[in-house]
Amino acid sequence: MCFGNGKHNKGISFQSGLFALMLILWTVVCLSGSAAAAAESPEHKVIVFIVDNITLADLQSNQLPVFKEIINSGGFGLMNIRTKPLLSTNRTSAYLTVGMGAQVQVRDEDVGKEYPNNSPGKIGDAARRYGKKISLVGNADTDRPQREAALMAMDSRGNLGMGNTGRDLLVPDTRFPWGYRTNTVKLLADSLSALKMADILFIDFGDTARVGEAERRAKQAVPGLAQLRAEAMKNADNFLGELLGRTDSQNVVLMIISPTSFTREISHVNRNLTPIIIYEKGGPVGVLTSNTTRRTGLVSNIDIGPTIIAGTGLKPGAVGFLGEQITVIPDKNNFQTVVRNLSGYINLKKSRYAIHSMYVFLLITALTVIYLPRLKGVRLINERAGRAFGVMVLALPAFTFFVPAVIRDHYYVSLVLIGTGTVLTGILLSGDLHRALAGMAWLSLATSFYIIGGLLAHSISMLSTPLGFNDIFAGGRYYGINNDCMGIMLGSTIFAMFYFFEEFKLSRHFKIALAAVVMSLMVLSQTPGYGAKVGGTIAAMTVGVAAIMVLSNEHPLKKKNIIVTIIIVFMIEILIAYLDNGYGQPTHAGKTIRVLISQGPGKIFEVLQQKLGLFGIMLVLPPWNILLGAEVYIIYAVQKRFNRVLKEIRRKFTVLSGSFEVILYGGLVAFGFNDTGVIATALMFTYLTIPAGVLMLNQVNTDQG
Repeated sequence: MCFGNGKHNKGISFQSGLFALMLILWTVVCLSGSAAAAAESPEHKVIVFIVDNITLADLQSNQLPVFKEIINSGGFGLMNIRTKPLLSTNRTSAYLTVGMGAQVQVRDEDVGKEYPNNSPGKIGDAARRYGKKISLVGNADTDRPQREAALMAMDSRGNLGMGNTGRDLLVPDTRFPWGYRTNTVKLLADSLSALKMADILFIDFGDTARVGEAERRAKQAVPGLAQLRAEAMKNADNFLGELLGRTDSQNVVLMIISPTSFTREISHVNRNLTPIIIYEKGGPVGVLTSNTTRRTGLVSNIDIGPTIIAGTGLKPGAVGFLGEQITVIPDKNNFQTVVRNLSGYINLKKSRYAIHSMYVFLLITALTVIYLPRLKGVRLINERAGRAFGVMVLALPAFTFFVPAVIRDHYYVSLVLIGTGTVLTGILLSGDLHRALAGMAWLSLATSFYIIGGLLAHSISMLSTPLGFNDIFAGGRYYGINNDCMGIMLGSTIFAMFYFFEEFKLSRHFKIALAAVVMSLMVLSQTPGYGAKVGGTIAAMTVGVAAIMVLSNEHPLKKKNIIVTIIIVFMIEILIAYLDNGYGQPTHAGKTIRVLISQGPGKIFEVLQQKLGLFGIMLVLPPWNILLGAEVYIIYAVQKRFNRVLKEIRRKFTVLSGSFEVILYGGLVAFGFNDTGVIATALMFTYLTIPAGVLMLNQVNTDQG
């Protein structure tokens, strides 16, 4: 019995061992097969095709079937190519900005220097860290070497993995600038060879850059260059067709970029927007965007790096780029959408000058007819005319926001309607003091509601108006509101709220509670997540706290309390930015804190130097500096010479007069904490000087009567 059981167990053990051995062998075979399959399956690759100095007009040619096909089958948009300065750029800085992933302006001889916030070679370093290989093929030489494409592909040590940028990529052609053009046969062969070993391939198709450089140096349109430009684009199109036809496009992400703009585009207002295409076989079709811009059809040059890294299958967030990965918003008419967007940006920039001119004219006229008779003892026109111009000043922002929201893409028609509506409103509401004040308050309420509501709803319509327009060509801010609009929002909100608190006899506690809700929404709309920068958040918080102080019967405000408030608000803002830095996709405030933490005091001084530089420019740049100076003088002179009149106004309008203090101190904070605070404060002070002037005009005339 025992023997038999032992023999039986031995047989079972042998069979079990044999089964286990077969299972192990089968597993090894499966794993080997899987590994072999994995090894045989092609990895994700990225091709960055550089066709510099091109425009949307270049891509509209019927002789570019490949470009047309990949646009219709991929993502299309505009890329802001701005480097650090607003008014100047160069080829070296444009390419280095892409390679660093941070906007930078350098001279050619300073390329290898260390920078306070980033170092060259961000894309190359990220690739090397994860074992990805980079190659560069192409030559854009003119009468001197033009190898700036290497600034994108190299790592921080200046190393390029492989490739060819030699003169053997050119063939003689006396028709083209400097007597040669790209040898597309050689370029294709070297590109295909490099792609076999590289994960990221940069191809510099230099002909468009050479034609663009020739026209830039001539500083005018040169006969024959337009034809050569079209031929260069056609050659690039043929090259792309050959390249895509001989690669496995299923596993290749193709990016087509133009790092610098065509000279003639700058003279047509478009300083910094160039076409960008991202194509992947079977990928989404639409317009491009990123978390940097949050704008349909618009990305930034600092977004190229993280998008390249993501195209190889890696997560760009771990590398620490300042830019964000480019994504696609579905849109089958992507080209038409991008063309329409660019036209809208250009018209907005042009009409913005007209609106600013109208605003300046109305404000100067209103201040003159309201205050000059009192300060200089000269009577210019009657009291009703003063009220009419005062109403117009506060009506203009309301019409500027609402009219373009209703009439889209017709900005010059909008200008006529804005001007007509502003004038008629001023005339209709100037009959008496009560009607004028009520009209200004309702206009201010509508303006405040539109701005705050639009920000909280992430509405893009507010940015499609001349006063709300962020200068897309400058690229300093893509979403949220500019400092012009910030000053209008703060002033209109405070004036409207205090006026209605004056009109409706509410309990003090209810006023404070309601004000707390309104101020919270206003401050929330000015936090970094909604597009505000540090200065806007600080100004909004300070105004909110000052408003609560005044409504709590601390009137007049004590300067000591304002100073303490500013200090506390500044610390809170730093805390907000620090917490924002912890999120996966932080806003610019969080990214700024990240840079400051990593770079230390030196970076802080660099940021301060930049801000103070722009602040100084705005102080000497008319007309807003003149207007702000005039408003400050008026406020000072009125308090000095008309103290009795002001006391009478405070007695009759106890609550409303408190708004003037809030706007005064809030405007000073906006001035001190914003690089363009001159504009913000000048516009904010209109909600102090105009209503107070209308009240004073009525009070003085009553006393004289």
